[in-house]
Amino acid sequence: MIRVEEDSSMPGVRSMTLDFLIHAYINMTDPDDLVYEYEQVYAAVTKVALKGPPVVDSPRVLFLGGGGFVFPRWVLRHWPGSRVEVAEIDPAVTRAAFDFFGLTPSPSMKIYSLDARNHVDDLLARAERGENAGGFDLVYADAFNHYSPPFHLTTLEFNEKIKMLMHPDGVFLANVIDIYSSGRFVGAMLNTIEQSFPHVWVISTALFGPSDDDARDTFIVVGSRRPLDFDDLGWGGEGETGWVLDSAQLATLRRRSSNLVLTDDYAPVDNLLAPVISMAAKQ
Repeated sequence: MIRVEEDSSMPGVRSMTLDFLIHAYINMTDPDDLVYEYEQVYAAVTKVALKGPPVVDSPRVLFLGGGGFVFPRWVLRHWPGSRVEVAEIDPAVTRAAFDFFGLTPSPSMKIYSLDARNHVDDLLARAERGENAGGFDLVYADAFNHYSPPFHLTTLEFNEKIKMLMHPDGVFLANVIDIYSSGRFVGAMLNTIEQSFPHVWVISTALFGPSDDDARDTFIVVGSRRPLDFDDLGWGGEGETGWVLDSAQLATLRRRSSNLVLTDDYAPVDNLLAPVISMAAKQ
């Protein structure tokens, strides 16, 4: 089910709901106004990643999941020389973005109606043939929802494929919905991404950071082979949001997830998200 509607609480803002979750908001009068908090975190991390060192003026960017195509267009506006690829499995979602979210064709953005992992495999095959199919400066994994994330996009093997397609200084961001008091899914994502990248951060969109009050939160897990300076990432800075979890909070997530690393052979994401599903059923 795809539903696009005007948000009565925010004039000029439309939302796109896929099944049971709002996947995108867009301010039709000001597309640079990123309404969704996780996209504000994306923006802050993107600026940190591209300001270097090394400075990247024309990034190559891969989006795994398109939704309303709000953030791919934000990247193209802020880095006009960038090259963007989007793998969106559902062509009906892409059509809705064209029809109702103001998406227009761009020579700088290629859209593939493919499962994200299939697209990654295609890119690797092209790279093996000597084509210029890799070297991504930024990869955003944004194909998740809160009930049944595609498990094959959460695993160590998938992350290793992504790493092969990235520039050595590239940055990987994965959008994860969970409850911190459980932390089983986001903790497993943390454990898994740490197997592929030496530098990993978890960022919460909660105003004062994650808490044990059972509130559903959106986390962004960031992985890179180089250190990034997130000292200026926080509420009140240029309209961006984000609470970088400290070492104690990361240790809590590892403990709550029993240090589970997700693999192609074992990725019980539905079970890990059982507390989120239970909470949603009560609402």
